[in-house]
Amino acid sequence: LSRLRTPGGGQRMAMKGRLAYVADLESGVQLVDLSTPGKPRIIGAHKTPSHALDVSFEDKLELIGYDVEPETWTPGQELTVTWYWKCNRALEEGWMLFTHIADSTGNSRLNSDGESDVRRLYQPGRWKAGEFVRDVQRVTLPDDWNSERATFFLGIWNGPHRLQITRGTNDG
Repeated sequence: LSRLRTPGGGQRMAMKGRLAYVADLESGVQLVDLSTPGKPRIIGAHKTPSHALDVSFEDKLELIGYDVEPETWTPGQELTVTWYWKCNRALEEGWMLFTHIADSTGNSRLNSDGESDVRRLYQPGRWKAGEFVRDVQRVTLPDDWNSERATFFLGIWNGPHRLQITRGTNDG
């Protein structure tokens, strides 16, 4: 087992062959398979989220919950939302996650589609059946946010196609 300190300063990695245990303060410890260059595969990243959900996207992916920190916020303040996904069946390449944030009137105010390492480096088209994936997003609501509520809309898309929600709350 070789131990490395990553350049980001806050992470540590221990490697054994092509497997790496990556630890940082925000995401805990994750086992990552590095056997395919350019395609890291997160193994065993499951944790019980603070807010459980039961949303299935065509029985292929499940959104099983989320954590949010801080639980209450003010405009201009950054919040961290960690989404917990489970892959039941692998998707083809090209599928991506989206996050849109609406105010209490239903107006979509923010598009945070690319705001996480998972969304930039490990999209759902790469996930393997049985994997649990933690998607950590940092979102800053605009200073002019005048709504008491922020509603997050999440989904999976590929070009003009979206996976449909077959179980759980959806937007219609």
